Amino acid sequence: MAKLSMKKYQESKTIPELFEGFIREREAIGVSPNTIKSHRAKFRTVCCFYDLNILAEKIKQEDITNLILNLKAGTRLDGKVVVNKDVTISSYLATVRAFFRWCGENGYCYIKVPPYKFETEPKEVYTNEEIKKLIKKPDMKKCSFCEYRNWVIVCFLLNSGCRSATLRNVLIKDLDFDSDMILFRHTKNRTNQYVPIGKEMKRILLEYLSIRNGKPDEYLFPSQDNIQLSENALKLAIEDYNHNRGVSKTSVHLFRHYYAKTYIQNGGDCFRLQKILGHKKIEMTVHYANLYGVDTKRGFEEYSPLEVLSAQDKRIKMR
Repeated sequence: MAKLSMKKYQESKTIPELFEGFIREREAIGVSPNTIKSHRAKFRTVCCFYDLNILAEKIKQEDITNLILNLKAGTRLDGKVVVNKDVTISSYLATVRAFFRWCGENGYCYIKVPPYKFETEPKEVYTNEEIKKLIKKPDMKKCSFCEYRNWVIVCFLLNSGCRSATLRNVLIKDLDFDSDMILFRHTKNRTNQYVPIGKEMKRILLEYLSIRNGKPDEYLFPSQDNIQLSENALKLAIEDYNHNRGVSKTSVHLFRHYYAKTYIQNGGDCFRLQKILGHKKIEMTVHYANLYGVDTKRGFEEYSPLEVLSAQDKRIKMR
C-alpha cells in the first residue's frame, strides 16, 4: 500500500481538478466504466450538499464533518430538501473517502473521511408467494417468445443469484451441460466464475435452447431481434413480466437478495454462498447472513464439538 504523503505540490489545484486526476488514474488502471460513472455521479451530488470548489490546501477536516451533517440534514444548496437514506450517505462517503486517500497518496492533501455507521435493515425481498407466481410456466401455446424468455430469466436468476450485467452477457457456449456448470465471463470483480446448473434449471435451459435456436457465440437471453439486451431493456422486461403476474416488486437485483436470503435460511454456508455470488471478500456474504438471520440452532448438535465428542464417548458414567 502506498504511503500517505503530506507534501504539497508546487501547483495549487482545486478539489474538482484533483477529482479529474483521480478519475483518470482509475480509468488507466482498468476500473470499470460503470464504477467511473458512479464516482462522477456521487461526486456531483456531494457538491450539491457542500461546496467543495476550493483549493486543495484550503480544505479542512471540519469541511468533511459539515458535509456529513449536510447530507444527513438533506438540504441542498439550491434550497430543495431531499431526504437521504443512510445507505445512500454511506455510498457517497465511500467515493469521497477513496478520493481523499488518493489525494494523500499523491502529495496533495489527506483528509480522513470516517466510516458512516448505521443499522442496516433487511431489504424487502420477494416473498415465497410472489416467487411462486413468477416461476409458474407460461402457456406455451399462447405466450410470446419474450414472455417465455422472461420466465427463463427469472428461473435463471433464482438458480444462480447473478447480477443483471452478468446475466445479459452470458453466451450460449458458456453453458456446460456435461459438467452442469455455467461460466460467467462478465463479473463485477472481472474474474471468470463458474456456477452450478441445478437439475430443474438444466431441464428448463435445454427446452429453451431448442426454441431459442441460437449459435454458440450468441447471447443466451437476447432481445426479440437477437441482439444483446441493454440494462434498461432487461429492467423493463422484468417490470412488465412481474406486473402481468400480479407482483408489484420489479427489481432485478432483488432476485439476488432473495437467493442469498433463501440460501442462508435453508442452511447453506457463507463460504459456498461467497463463491456462488462472486463476492471478492467474505464480509459482504456475512452481511447477508446477519441481515437475514441465520438459524443458529439448526445443525447445532450435529456440528458442535462438545456434542460430537460426547456422543462418541461410550464409557460408563456415574449415575
